[in-house]
Amino acid sequence: MSILKWALLFVSFLMISNEICKAESESINQERLFRSISKAELHLHLGGSYPLDFLLNLASPSQAAKLIENLELISQGISYQSVFQVFDIISQIVNTEEKVESGTYALCRSLEADGVVYAEIRTGLKDFGDGLESYLKSVLKGIQRANSDRFKGYVLLSLQRSSTAEFAKKTIDLALQYQDQGVIGIDISGDST
Repeated sequence: MSILKWALLFVSFLMISNEICKAESESINQERLFRSISKAELHLHLGGSYPLDFLLNLASPSQAAKLIENLELISQGISYQSVFQVFDIISQIVNTEEKVESGTYALCRSLEADGVVYAEIRTGLKDFGDGLESYLKSVLKGIQRANSDRFKGYVLLSLQRSSTAEFAKKTIDLALQYQDQGVIGIDISGDST
């Protein structure tokens, strides 16, 4: 973990301690307390984290209805595998680099509004027609537009264990190429057995 990450976590700890002391003496309600303290988001998947209002704004009426229906089913407790249907719907809605950039920006702004000061956003590379690098650039542009003195976002490129050697090499090459522009690592995912 870099010195910056440790420093941010330490400062967040100090701020939390200070806020808890204030809360005890001022009887601040918990929700307000949790919204007011600085937070780090260390495991966030882009495809499942776009703000709902962003998705509904882009969706066709039938996509919006399917999305809401699936989210309601999830809230009622469906099987683990059934949850993944919602990602197919989201992929149909966010299907261009421009939408990815806008959605990434909307996500980062939403995180900042919730008091997140540091975020690691995971995403697998996709090709919407202009190549994998173009997708990565759209994610990075969304983050860079949102970065401020109060919020810093970074990317972890997700790499499925089942990926081809060629795709893995492209992912690693892009991670190295963009390591000074916001990519901070690779996330290995999928069945580990």
